[in-house]
Amino acid sequence: MRVPLSWLQDFVEVTLPVDELVHRLTMAGLEVGDVEWIGSDWQPDKLFVGEVIEVAPHPNADRLVLATVAYGQDQPQTVVTGAPNLRPGDRGQKVAFAVEGTELIDAYSETPGTMKVLKRAKIRGVESAGMVCSEKELGLSDDHEGVLILDPEAAIGQSLQDYMGDVVLDIELTPNLARANNIVGMAREVAALSGQPIRQWPPQDDFLTGPYAAKTSYTAVSSADPQLCARYSAALIENVTIQPSPAWMQRRLRLAGMRPINNIVDITNYCMLETGQPLHAFDYEKLQLGRNGIVVRQAEPGERLLTLMALTANSRPTCCSSPTIPVPSLWPGSWAERQPRCRKPLGTSSWNPPISIFSVSAAPLNTCGSTAKPGSVLAGAWIRNSPLLACYVPGG
Repeated sequence: MRVPLSWLQDFVEVTLPVDELVHRLTMAGLEVGDVEWIGSDWQPDKLFVGEVIEVAPHPNADRLVLATVAYGQDQPQTVVTGAPNLRPGDRGQKVAFAVEGTELIDAYSETPGTMKVLKRAKIRGVESAGMVCSEKELGLSDDHEGVLILDPEAAIGQSLQDYMGDVVLDIELTPNLARANNIVGMAREVAALSGQPIRQWPPQDDFLTGPYAAKTSYTAVSSADPQLCARYSAALIENVTIQPSPAWMQRRLRLAGMRPINNIVDITNYCMLETGQPLHAFDYEKLQLGRNGIVVRQAEPGERLLTLMALTANSRPTCCSSPTIPVPSLWPGSWAERQPRCRKPLGTSSWNPPISIFSVSAAPLNTCGSTAKPGSVLAGAWIRNSPLLACYVPGG
């Protein structure tokens, strides 16, 4: 499990030096296999948070533009870039800006990790002494399709190291420590080991006290075998617009080892990583639900279901629902990976006893081993999910 300390500190203040924290976690049975320092080699006096104040066409090249960037110094700089996500007329984007003399990864080198020093140059007749950086040039990923766009709230002129620098702990959990296989669970462990108080979660405790009733009758949910799936819940979100998730969420997902897809998928993955409760969103209009709605059941003999993990439901015992969509705690179906035109996502979540999870996995799955009461687990996950959907899903 990859644990970014910046995310962990949402729930507990990390006061210990990283080496001491790693030692205490390992001695407590939470072995830290690796520590990744993000941005430790970024030069704080040469890499800044910048704001694009103008993008103009290049006078001598159709595929290049001139980006004028304010980065907290006396005068903005105009640099040449071919980034497809900066177009003439754009302004206001926050970017990672490197000045002359910055040491960056050479995105065009055939040898991975090759460094280069940014030098002043003329590009098609226009002098350029800086660069708006992609993730690849910063060593964050192999993405070189466009420049890295930062959060709108990023402070102009702040060093990129201060803004984006992080430490990621790669913790090698054993199956009996599933309680710690999420950010909140890990925060509880760190709080116990360091004597710090846990910051209250969930943030809207009063939501848990009231009764819940469906406002619509779009579908019904039932479980044919409570021993395999003790609880399955669903919530319909209407009139949404699928678009990229906010930059801060994408960054946290990448640090945790997940690939951002869109706002709906990313929010469900974000909540899963944070709370330990898997969530999944299906395109409601493509489910073709019958009179009984979603019925959670065991796969029939010979029944086939292709999942995101390229496994079929008849390859080993599993829980799936009717029509043939899988229980999200186990294997999400491959057809539901991307629905870019989805207007009515059906968010689903289930609570499965640990023994039912172990029975469908060649290696025990740590993501769903909680022994907490199913009602409290699902309620907490949905309460965390709801504010994110309200903020980052237009129309939902």
